[in-house]
Amino acid sequence: MLNRLNYLLVTVVIAVLTIAPFRINAGDSNDKFKVFQVKGKVNIKSTNTPVKPMDLIDINDNFDFREPNSMIVAFSPSNGRVCINEKGRTFQATSNVRLGASRGLILNSLDVNKVNQFMIINEVRHTPNQIAITDTNAQRFRITYKYKNKFYSRDIHYTRDNKLILSRAALFPKDVDPYQAEEIAIHYEDANDFRQNEICSFLPLFPDENLLMQEIKTFKQSQSLSNSDEEGVFDILCKHIESTFFCTLNREDFKAFMKARSL
Repeated sequence: MLNRLNYLLVTVVIAVLTIAPFRINAGDSNDKFKVFQVKGKVNIKSTNTPVKPMDLIDINDNFDFREPNSMIVAFSPSNGRVCINEKGRTFQATSNVRLGASRGLILNSLDVNKVNQFMIINEVRHTPNQIAITDTNAQRFRITYKYKNKFYSRDIHYTRDNKLILSRAALFPKDVDPYQAEEIAIHYEDANDFRQNEICSFLPLFPDENLLMQEIKTFKQSQSLSNSDEEGVFDILCKHIESTFFCTLNREDFKAFMKARSL
């Protein structure tokens, strides 16, 4: 009898030790994820509460996907972007090196502590990380990513000072959902040595324009921000938008966006 109890105890311990690492690798974290997109109607089962953009959610909750193809896209700076639908969770992430192979739907751990989202409003001029380019007339920039197990590689136009011209149309064909693309990275190809060098990796964030405009108006009203110190107000607003949307802004383009909409 004692031997049988010992056997059961050892079996339970082995099972616990086997499950524990999987839960860690599966990205189960106490970090809350901020919702950026909801397709269709999705409720949290325990409260029957509809999930809305800008909500903070626990991705381990049970969700009720009430329409075909319903989906949640959410983001955490330490865990990256996740797409959740009735089939499960698909994690996306970026790092300073090429991502390793994935296990099922779960990506391997990152080499960085913070995952960057770069907000793209209309068309953005983006300066990538500092790189050594031997012949500015010979290289070309390109973005690579996977979508539905298919590999994509697209050239990116750039200005004379090597600012990349980024827009949704330039980066993603119409049949590709940017929020479900994986392993996104930007490279340049040097024609002198034919090497491809990764220079920057990021998750592009295409905000809902009405949501962004409402957030700007609400924040300015709540803070009673006047335009007497235009640059000071703009700096405060940029920091708020970056912290609210968990993103990096190109401030020149953000300023042009606000000016065009009289914000």
